[in-house]
Amino acid sequence: MSEAAAAAQPGTSTMKEDLHLLPKECEVYSLGQQIGAGSFSIVYKALDKKTNANLAIKSFRLKENDRHYYTRAATEIAFLKLLMHPHIIKYRCSDMTPQFTYLGIEYASHGSLKDYMLKNPNVPEATTQTVISQLLSALLYLHNKNVFHGDVKPENIMVLNEKVLRIKLSDFGLAEVLLKHHMVSIKSGSFYYMSPEIHLGFPVDCRSDLFSAGIVMYELLFKRKPFPTKISKEEYINLFRRRVEIEFPVEHVKYSRDCLSLVKNLLSLDKDRRLSSIYMLNHRFIHFEVLSDKQNHYHKASESFLSGIDLIEENKYGLGFIAITEAVLHLKIYMAKVNDVDHYKYVLMKVNEFSKYAKKVAEKLINEESTASFEMDAKNEIISEQLRGLLRPSPELFTAFDLCMVGEMYFKERAYKQGKDFLTRGLDIFMNKMKDEPDGKRKSLLGAKVGTYYSCMFKFGDIFFFT
Repeated sequence: MSEAAAAAQPGTSTMKEDLHLLPKECEVYSLGQQIGAGSFSIVYKALDKKTNANLAIKSFRLKENDRHYYTRAATEIAFLKLLMHPHIIKYRCSDMTPQFTYLGIEYASHGSLKDYMLKNPNVPEATTQTVISQLLSALLYLHNKNVFHGDVKPENIMVLNEKVLRIKLSDFGLAEVLLKHHMVSIKSGSFYYMSPEIHLGFPVDCRSDLFSAGIVMYELLFKRKPFPTKISKEEYINLFRRRVEIEFPVEHVKYSRDCLSLVKNLLSLDKDRRLSSIYMLNHRFIHFEVLSDKQNHYHKASESFLSGIDLIEENKYGLGFIAITEAVLHLKIYMAKVNDVDHYKYVLMKVNEFSKYAKKVAEKLINEESTASFEMDAKNEIISEQLRGLLRPSPELFTAFDLCMVGEMYFKERAYKQGKDFLTRGLDIFMNKMKDEPDGKRKSLLGAKVGTYYSCMFKFGDIFFFT
């Protein structure tokens, strides 16, 4: 059973031996029966005592001193915290300690799309149109952020309303942000929903999710998968090696041309032939409203990072780890829209620095006896992100700050000539504006930073002279 589907299914009996995966004293939530389990988590139905609303609590299985388990859990939690779409399951709460980690999400009382298909074996075309339009709406939102879901299947599609059918995509345990210029081969997902390029080990991009959506659509229409499943896994993969085309049952004649056009397109063996975002919006079978996404992921990254630092200072290492993981995801999503090479390199440098810091926080989380002085390693990043937030209302100063940060990046790479160019441009703006800057924390931090940048300039003056 899928962990996401479990978050909606009426339950089996509670397994008391698994309750150690949750805090023993839970003042906010009243835990109900266990409603599912997977290889990485156990799912409980729960009641919010303050609002009297149901939710699903996903408690992650943790392996002592294994950072991979904590990282996987933190990434899934961080994704749901930053994603906001009417057809993506809503984040409710979370916590992470060395003993337990849990994620609260909205409770889907009607179960998963898999349950719906079992109860309604003859799904009409109009219902398929509703489901697929809502699913593709969620995927378009994700793909515009370069987020690859990686596990689209009926068990991970929740049904929140059956009368006026409303579905939501869930389970982001395999999701990741696919960076530009980084070729990715992925070998994970649910076997019979994975795209040909995943099975064959070819480079993967977000269009691999569309193939999975095509299999879901095919199942809704024809009550079976498009390829035979009663063969060995190797024989199944060989179908893609031999480029065996999908056959449609005789009953396909009862469906509209637009309906069949869409499912055939989604199931193209060549990912380059699957719908791009523009064509998806214009396809006559799909009906959904494109929602404007006003999130500024660059600013959100800074906010999440500073929030994580505050939590770590309170010795809440788990929540701090989640917040910094969220900051990394925000930066990666932002990078998808960056075309300037210098700025892209600068943001990538920040991704690496944030990720390095996150690893140290994770080590502190799983080993409280660790004496790693990671707090000092982050001092420069903390000051930089605090100053970035304070400069945001002043566009010229904000631009100058980014120019200087790019210059600093080049200094670290020993590309001194490029570093000097960016620092000079940024410092010129700062010096013209500093005289009008009122006293306060911003001026103090800015003065210290400007002093650091001038020190770099003087330190490598001889280098500049000869380059």
